[in-house]
Amino acid sequence: MPAKNSNAMDALQMILAKANEVNSIELNIYGEKITLNYKPLGWRSINRSLSAAMEYGQTVEDQGSVSSRFRIDKYYIAALNEMIVNPPFPLTETFWNALPREVGIQLEAIIPNRSEEHTSELQSRFGISYAVFCLKK
Repeated sequence: MPAKNSNAMDALQMILAKANEVNSIELNIYGEKITLNYKPLGWRSINRSLSAAMEYGQTVEDQGSVSSRFRIDKYYIAALNEMIVNPPFPLTETFWNALPREVGIQLEAIIPNRSEEHTSELQSRFGISYAVFCLKK
């Protein structure tokens, strides 16, 4: 029995160590070198970022379903907002919109890819929730 507890404690320590891990990326923004520190996305942060990227429309009457779409740009922004630690400037919508393309491409490299499985599961889960919400109205 003590071996199981020891294994569980080892796993917990590894999870906590990973959660506190901070990496950095150096960016060149209009000739200025900027270092951003970031942490890896945990399970909960990934799900929050996926949720932020989902948009829902009206119920499609003849199909009985809710229209939805996944916005990759919103996923990237939500994920980066979760990941970046103590940014040297505010991470506002204006900042993200004005970011040069080449810097955005560098930042995309640190973001975990969303899986199609995650997205379809999320669409299903939120579609059901949205439909129930509409019925309650």
